[in-house]
Amino acid sequence: MIYRAVGYVRVSTDKQLDNTIAKQKEEIEKYCKNNDLSLVRIFDEGAKSAESFKNRPEFKELYSFVLDKQNGIDYVVVYDSDRISRDNLESLYIYKRLTQAEKHLICIADNIDTRDPRAKILYQIMSLVAELERDMIIFRTNSGMEKRASEGEFNGGIIYGYASKNKKLKIVPEEAKVVNYIFEKYAIDQWGYKKIASNLNTLGVTTKKNNFWSITSVKTILSNPVYIGKMKWRGELRDGKHAPIVDLKLWKKTQEILKVSSFIQEKVHPGSFPLSGLLKCPECGSAMVQGNSSPKYKYYQCSRNKNSGRKACSSNLVKKDYAEEHVFNQVFIALQKYNIIEPITSMLHAYAMSEIEPLEMKLKTYEVELDELKTKRKELINWKLKDIISEAI
Repeated sequence: MIYRAVGYVRVSTDKQLDNTIAKQKEEIEKYCKNNDLSLVRIFDEGAKSAESFKNRPEFKELYSFVLDKQNGIDYVVVYDSDRISRDNLESLYIYKRLTQAEKHLICIADNIDTRDPRAKILYQIMSLVAELERDMIIFRTNSGMEKRASEGEFNGGIIYGYASKNKKLKIVPEEAKVVNYIFEKYAIDQWGYKKIASNLNTLGVTTKKNNFWSITSVKTILSNPVYIGKMKWRGELRDGKHAPIVDLKLWKKTQEILKVSSFIQEKVHPGSFPLSGLLKCPECGSAMVQGNSSPKYKYYQCSRNKNSGRKACSSNLVKKDYAEEHVFNQVFIALQKYNIIEPITSMLHAYAMSEIEPLEMKLKTYEVELDELKTKRKELINWKLKDIISEAI
């Protein structure tokens, strides 16, 4: 009888990609050949973290492929057990599901073959070791970042105005001019986020990733202390080892204005906009959202235009009443094709009864209490007539 197998390969970082992936595939192919297994396919995940299989599409596909009886897979072969996962509970779950489905797991380097009942113990031990190793990597990484941050070093990322080389920030002169332009327009000329973003887009200036400027990207720059030579780590500011771009006086003025402007403003455009995000801009495909409407005239507007100005896209305003009436009519026509009146009526009736029944119970209670009060009232009137109690009492 010929047994069918699939392989799975993965590495943790791109630096390992060329050699380790090739080595894993070679070992899996060799093992299958030496043990008379028909290797159907090798699922190649590439460089992905083993912390969880939730973000590993190849592993999910392998999992479904193996459990599908039509594919007739008998074995899953990996180079070592931590290729599956470095989370102990996830590893044990996969082990249990495979063995329940009468599939066998082979971990070549760890000498694990689930045909052997004793393999379960070794697999559990190796999954615990893999999880411990993952935790140690995280600990060492965080410790290294903590140390670098405490010394004012840069811990990585993309920051407009600077270039990072060997985790050292160097000013990019052309970008530094744009940063100062943003601060000056906001703090001195009293421009808003959108006006600044729109003007930069009109001038042909792009962000670090060559995107249009938006309200969010402008606000991010205005609140980033890196531009005055500081580094923020775990909520604390430390002196950085890089040169500042923005003058401290200009920075302080900017932060004062940001603080004053940070209160929650009263909603300018009353009413709900239920089609926000559902309607798409006919020009760029972005979501249509609540537009810059007045209480009397309400519109849906291209979100890209709203955030980045006319250079990014046109406003493409659509009247709120017109859009909603048109969409709701189409929905109603579509629903008429289905026999949903009876189930909806039944559901509404059940919901109404669930609301009414408690009220009926309360009403009965109040009626009983009212009868008792009426009886007491009659007694009091009789006592008064018999001069048992006075008028005042």
